Amino acid sequence: MAFPWCMCDKSEHTDQDFLPDGRISYDPAGQNGQAERRQLQEFVKDFAKCAVRGIQCETIDKEGGMSPIEYFIDPALTRIIMKNRTNSASGEEEQEEILLSDIKELLRYDAVASTGSSSSSLMPPGVAKALTDDSMRSSLVVIHFSNGRQPIFLLEGSAVDRDRFIVCIQVIKVFAQKQHGLADMS
Repeated sequence: MAFPWCMCDKSEHTDQDFLPDGRISYDPAGQNGQAERRQLQEFVKDFAKCAVRGIQCETIDKEGGMSPIEYFIDPALTRIIMKNRTNSASGEEEQEEILLSDIKELLRYDAVASTGSSSSSLMPPGVAKALTDDSMRSSLVVIHFSNGRQPIFLLEGSAVDRDRFIVCIQVIKVFAQKQHGLADMS
């Protein structure tokens, strides 16, 4: 399966930069705390620049159907806008907006598919069936909402892209919370 790549995706991060749970390795209290903090800020800034222009990926619906989309982050860093790319030739454009404050958590496949997990009910059988190989499973991000909205199953280009999305959206949520004084965005 081929995935389109974000042309501005020139991050120097590799999968070795991420911890097993998807977080980027970062120790602000460590000896190189300031340097690591600047590195994380640059990492998120690069992602935000790309996301404002649009990043192409795919979504999987609950029946297992896959759709190419492009997601954007608004310049105020408060919303993700997902545009369906399948109807762009006809001039029709389906668009879905997600408030960052509505996101409860961003989950990886292993967190959702693990047995006994309270999140396991988030994975419909159609989605599980559509994930035909390890590379697809390792690229999956499940966007779980706090407002009861159905989860979104986002398929990034790679596990590194998945981790970048998760880390950067979490950091942007905290930034937006501080900047806009929004109530509990965690």
